[in-house]
Amino acid sequence: MTSVRKEIPARTFKVQYSSYRQYKEPLRRDFNKRCGYCDDIDHHCNGKKGYHIDHFRPKNSFPELSRDYSNLVYSCPYCNGGKGADWPAGNSPETFIGDEGYIDPCLSTYDNHFARSDDGSIKPLTKLGQYIFKKLNLGLRRHKLICMLEILEGLLKQIGIALENNKDYDLLNKQSAVIREYLLLQEHFRATL
Repeated sequence: MTSVRKEIPARTFKVQYSSYRQYKEPLRRDFNKRCGYCDDIDHHCNGKKGYHIDHFRPKNSFPELSRDYSNLVYSCPYCNGGKGADWPAGNSPETFIGDEGYIDPCLSTYDNHFARSDDGSIKPLTKLGQYIFKKLNLGLRRHKLICMLEILEGLLKQIGIALENNKDYDLLNKQSAVIREYLLLQEHFRATL
């Protein structure tokens, strides 16, 4: 089991905009082109165009935070759609009560509640993690497949670099096998959408 995320996102943008929608590009940079919740890279969901801006504290309960950059999360449509306006703490600024609620994905403590198994699937580690897992649809097969695709993409890059440096035929055979596996997995991923 490993961490769900490659790195913890950090909100660094300081300019104030009149609409939360104007923050999409800075959020995309600060969240490393990844969903703050599931860590899926955005190019598997039509890039910036397919990704959403989640109001961590829902804008219907906290309208004063609707344009507050520290309240925004770059999110895939699956996590954002699952969370929606859910906020068990009501109008309280607390992010969770007992085992229900959410952890801001820019906090390192978010990683205490989840792990990624060797097959790429996300697993909840705590009761609060189970609540978030269920609400954000973190058990969707697409998250597992995207993780596996990313691993294969990394292997292809490493093999390509090694091949450029020494024309090794064993590496060439390994690259061919990884490419076949990648293409099969990508085909399977597209079929499940």
